[in-house]
Amino acid sequence: MPFTVPDPTGRPVAVVGAGTLGRRIALMFATGGGEVRIYDPSAEQRAAARAYVEEQLPAVAAGIDAGRPGTVTTGGDLAEVLPGAWLVIEAVPERPELKQRVFADLDRIADEDAILGSNSSSYPTSRFVDSVREPQRLVNIHFYMPPTQNAVDVMSCGLTDRGVIDLLLAELPRHGVFPFEARKESTGFIFNRIWAAIKRESLAVVAEGVATAEEVDAMWAVNTGLRGGPFRAMDQVGLDVVLDIEEHYAAERPGLPTGPRALLEQYVGEGRLGVKAGRGFYDYRPGAGAASGAADRMRRRRSLTAVPRPRPARRLARGRRAAPPSEEREPRTAGRAQVTHEAPPVDRRRTERQCPGPVHRARLPRHLDP
Repeated sequence: MPFTVPDPTGRPVAVVGAGTLGRRIALMFATGGGEVRIYDPSAEQRAAARAYVEEQLPAVAAGIDAGRPGTVTTGGDLAEVLPGAWLVIEAVPERPELKQRVFADLDRIADEDAILGSNSSSYPTSRFVDSVREPQRLVNIHFYMPPTQNAVDVMSCGLTDRGVIDLLLAELPRHGVFPFEARKESTGFIFNRIWAAIKRESLAVVAEGVATAEEVDAMWAVNTGLRGGPFRAMDQVGLDVVLDIEEHYAAERPGLPTGPRALLEQYVGEGRLGVKAGRGFYDYRPGAGAASGAADRMRRRRSLTAVPRPRPARRLARGRRAAPPSEEREPRTAGRAQVTHEAPPVDRRRTERQCPGPVHRARLPRHLDP
């Protein structure tokens, strides 16, 4: 029996999980003027998610063509949150056994035509096919870190109805995000697969004592012209989440180095989970942020001034000679590490970028700018 693709008109979107990404996903769907419902068993998480969406929504909606603030409600009972939703997005921690249980519940409670999407950053929904009766409606819909990183991976579970994919590719841009279809099953989808290699090598550099996290991020900023860096980005996502993802990659690729995971395990074991815990690779506690930010700026200034600049030609008075090389004063940069940068200068101004395809124009900040 073919799956009937839902009509989103007038129907809410439900997000299951009110954590860092769940609340951000809810925020983006609330920019279309409709209703978004958030489920989480924790009353504290529900309250925090709702407060976040209500605070951010006016400004984010104003930055999207035809955007207008909608409404957000929260609940601790799936039977109250799911009915009527055309799209249900799972955004629970990266543990496959937990996701399997969640999808079994979603399949049982959600409307028969509701699309069941997973925001998993590393697990393909083909792993959850046995948890649902109609895999034609099961699909990966992976968000990055909206509202600043607005790409979305859309990937079939292998049995997803083509109409589901096409509907998501058409509908998501109306909410200020930009979908890209992964045409084959890929652990990490598209960008995350590339980004995982960058994170892993960054962690290895620190684990091996080659450089500090702050130095890696500072060099990232110098060479790319982008703010933040791998370690700032990992702190934003949560080091426990990053560790879960790395362990999944390692299970699929046994030859991966262990150093990056050992470093993450150390930080997670110390409770240094990143921004949400107040400490990660950086210290975000009150009073520490200003000092940390000042130190970052100082390191970047030092890096940017490390390249010796050509000395202007000296004008010599009549009858005087230029000092021979042995008498020349050493440049001010002597003793400092010299940085070379072969790439052309980066235009750091924020620009408007247009999403490829017949969709929508929205202002996007620079990528990897936590």
